[in-house]
Amino acid sequence: CGPLAPDTKAGQLAISDAPGMRTVLAFAIRLPEEAVGPVAAASDIQHVFGVGYGRAMHHILLRLARRVEDCGYHAASYTGALPPAHRPEVSAFAAMAGLGRLGTDGVLETAEFGRNVMAGAITTDAPLDPSPATSAAYPAPAPRPAPRPARLRAELESAARENLASLFGVAGAEVFDQLVEDLRAHVDERLLGEMVVDDNPYPHGPFLARVVREEKRIRRPRDLLTGARSVIVLGMHFPRALMESAGNFERAQIGTYAFHQYETTFELRFAAVELVKKLNAAGYRAVPTENLTGIGSMVASHRGLLPDARCNAIEAVAAGLGRLGRSGALLTPEYGPHQRVIAIVTDAELPRDAVQDGAWPCQNCRLCIEACPMTALAGDGFEVRVNGTRVWHPEIDRHRCDWSKRYALCKEEGPALIGNKTDVPKPEGRITIEMIAEGCRLRDPIMKSRPCILETCLKVCPAKGVAG
Repeated sequence: CGPLAPDTKAGQLAISDAPGMRTVLAFAIRLPEEAVGPVAAASDIQHVFGVGYGRAMHHILLRLARRVEDCGYHAASYTGALPPAHRPEVSAFAAMAGLGRLGTDGVLETAEFGRNVMAGAITTDAPLDPSPATSAAYPAPAPRPAPRPARLRAELESAARENLASLFGVAGAEVFDQLVEDLRAHVDERLLGEMVVDDNPYPHGPFLARVVREEKRIRRPRDLLTGARSVIVLGMHFPRALMESAGNFERAQIGTYAFHQYETTFELRFAAVELVKKLNAAGYRAVPTENLTGIGSMVASHRGLLPDARCNAIEAVAAGLGRLGRSGALLTPEYGPHQRVIAIVTDAELPRDAVQDGAWPCQNCRLCIEACPMTALAGDGFEVRVNGTRVWHPEIDRHRCDWSKRYALCKEEGPALIGNKTDVPKPEGRITIEMIAEGCRLRDPIMKSRPCILETCLKVCPAKGVAG
């Protein structure tokens, strides 16, 4: 706790937001090193950590603000972010409260944990005494004795269920060595880093398309965490009835389905970070990722881009959760294609699950291939080796699929259901990223940033599962 500095940029922001503020309350959550390193920044790891820790911090801040207001004062909360440079005012507030000092780049540095923290702050008009200065740094908490592997797995699975996960499986990290080798032999890695971004920051107006090319490689667990030994895969299903009613003529609802996708994605991030905390407390390192190998893509929604149904699908197969469908989506005995999954890479040795074998649910079915409005599913495929089991993997025209799913250029895939006027004729033959950029420039300028997508391949899939 400390006095607000009104002559600073952060202080002026606070007074602008809520005139009369005079005091800052702040706290920080210690982050594992894996959340802030270069590997985290170059992948989705940092983002997932940011969402999970940010949610916990947001709830704490709201409770503290309510306590201040219950005493008759006003309060405004400021939640930190990863990387911290995205919210420099929070670092400045934390320094005013005595949590640490600001580095030359404006990022908070603490005596206890350096920069490995996420800070949060509350400004208030309450006249509070400043916290006394301390010269002693508090040591990091010692990890508790790690339970035996089987007991640790049981504790992690129980925690996953408590955090709304409906699927839990484990694969050995070494399984991905052969798997990734097989994927690299059939997947064009150059396409993984090609994308189109909008340089117009406003939600309405023309789509100012710019092509971005990044160097991407199909990844193994140890590319994300040195010493990786296990890969945990969590799944969270969404109701079968939601998919069955989405896009129907009588209801034409799609927003509910899109929002459920968004909420499922975020709940999975929260659950994964909770499991990472448990692994850290037991003395292990762990990182969460929504796209471990990197071969998945994104799907557009009114809440921004979300991981698509192919993200972590083959990873879930390796963890014994189900089979790979002709669409590339995970098909589970419980829920069919109606789930999303997230992976946690850890150096903890955990009991593994066997890869599912037996009759393939897609053996005599081609509905998703025939229904795809972009003809992105040719029906061809190749085999990958997963822990000694040969698994069929579909060949998918990435840019043709993304034309519809990621860039919302195909009206049949959802835009028409919400009044979006975007309808770019699909090209024949090979689609390049430059063609996608040209198509994005034709997006509905009024609704360019609020598309809803209904993946036709998931809609028509008859693999419903035994639970709803």
